[in-house]
Amino acid sequence: MLQKSFNLQEIINLFTSRELVDLIDNDKKTTLKSSLFQKPVSGIYIFWYKGSITELDTYHRNLLIKGKVSADNTIKEKDKKHDFHRITFDTGWFPEEIKDQFALYVGKSTNIANRFGMHLKMGTSHTCWKEKMLDKSLDHEDQYLPYLRIYSPTTSCQFRSGIELLLKDKSEEEFWEILKHKITFSFLPLYTRDAANTDLNVVERFYLEDYLIGALRPWFNVDSER
Repeated sequence: MLQKSFNLQEIINLFTSRELVDLIDNDKKTTLKSSLFQKPVSGIYIFWYKGSITELDTYHRNLLIKGKVSADNTIKEKDKKHDFHRITFDTGWFPEEIKDQFALYVGKSTNIANRFGMHLKMGTSHTCWKEKMLDKSLDHEDQYLPYLRIYSPTTSCQFRSGIELLLKDKSEEEFWEILKHKITFSFLPLYTRDAANTDLNVVERFYLEDYLIGALRPWFNVDSER
């Protein structure tokens, strides 16, 4: 793939896609690893929203992102030493050539199935996650509301953190229904023909992930340099 120019639609067509309802069993345990992969697979993956773009506009899209340390050195509280940025997710960011689905998060991994489960953290309820997210934002209530800081208990659950922000006003039942029926997971295994040359896989994943983030402009990849 490195030897030719990237073409967005051609690359998307290479991905295998599954709706989350087909990857999550009734007791909410992830089943991707056993149902799709016999061994760890490396490559690129994408979480998509397949509802209407007008639906996305109705969700909570105001995000508060921690930035660099503030120039005001009189601030003593650790959590208030950083500047914060108000971000509103905009449906106008999505590329016009991809009309039937909207990328929410793009990532890479040496074990896509395992990474899928880490992103979803299925053992935590929507209600519990929402309460912790709102508690995290209380320190900045007067200054920043309705912009909220996401709750990220790990460094590997960016999709779950983002979808919790979008659907914060939904009930427990509504949250899981949207997650299962409006979210699609796509993945593209990346291998070299020379199985011994795994170093090239690293390069392939690096450039393709960066390209897709820039081209698809997924909301949950947005972050601030520090």
